[in-house]
Amino acid sequence: MSDHAASSQEKASLLSNVLAIIGLIILVIIIVWGLVHVAELGGGWFSSLFGKSGPSITITAPNDAPSGAPVAVSWDYAPSSAGGFSFLYQCQDGFQFAVINTTTNTASTIPCGTAFAVTPNSSTDKSIQVLPLLTGTTSVSVPFSVIFTPTSGTQVEGSATIMIHLGSATASATAQENPAPAATTATTKPAVTAPVRTYTPADLSVQIVSQYVDQYGNGTVTFNIENTGGSTSGGYYFTAQLPTASVAPYVSSAQTPLTPGSYIVDTLHFTQAESGTFTVAVHANDRNQSNNYASQWIQSPVSYPASGYNYNYNSNNYNPYPIYQMYPYTY
Repeated sequence: MSDHAASSQEKASLLSNVLAIIGLIILVIIIVWGLVHVAELGGGWFSSLFGKSGPSITITAPNDAPSGAPVAVSWDYAPSSAGGFSFLYQCQDGFQFAVINTTTNTASTIPCGTAFAVTPNSSTDKSIQVLPLLTGTTSVSVPFSVIFTPTSGTQVEGSATIMIHLGSATASATAQENPAPAATTATTKPAVTAPVRTYTPADLSVQIVSQYVDQYGNGTVTFNIENTGGSTSGGYYFTAQLPTASVAPYVSSAQTPLTPGSYIVDTLHFTQAESGTFTVAVHANDRNQSNNYASQWIQSPVSYPASGYNYNYNSNNYNPYPIYQMYPYTY
């Protein structure tokens, strides 16, 4: 064999070895890439296979519930660190939740779209009473969540949905589990039947009791706001249009919910009273709005100029602005 032929064979052998090495490297890269994607796709399966999963909250709540009747929402979660629970629900037109204080039998409105801090009944009984309030005539499906936020670590959340409607119905409770962000599976507990609740929704009404205006234009009006319904009302407020030289209405602060059969006596004192109609309106999320308004004509012996700044009877009582005072009494 000539030197030229031997050299050609050596070059061919070297090229074959190089190509074999390159092919092996490409094969290794393909195998590693495949193993990585298999691990990503099968991560949840491997976790369940070896009994490892992220923390989760399992919620038990009715599938459907009537407006104005208390609803029990309970959940299963044993936190391993300190933290707090909160309740969050999706905003819906004409709907809101209120949380019930079982000790005082009062309800406080829960703002929608905001995590509202709640306290479970106990460390073993993780449940709260909420009151669905529907002002419209159409049923709504309301998604909500129970969230645990630890002082340090990952937030855990469980979600469920309740169909809220007008009128009583049998509510079937189901348990729904939602995993933490890292988990990929969820389980559902068997459905159980909850008892039918007989209820009467809250109904706030207003009635004018008395009115008086003295010779100096000092007026006093007394009216009652009563809950004639069978459930505790939510928070409310009232507005009053006073027959004074000023056209600005009186707007009350937020009022405490009223239990069934209870009422509050409100007295408004004001100056610069003129003859005219006194009106009061209660702004509440109750089903019967026809009795939330009352009015009465008030006769005043005093009249004022267009500016409404001076008394006709006593210049010492000059007062450029009306004075409003309210004295509530609850029975």
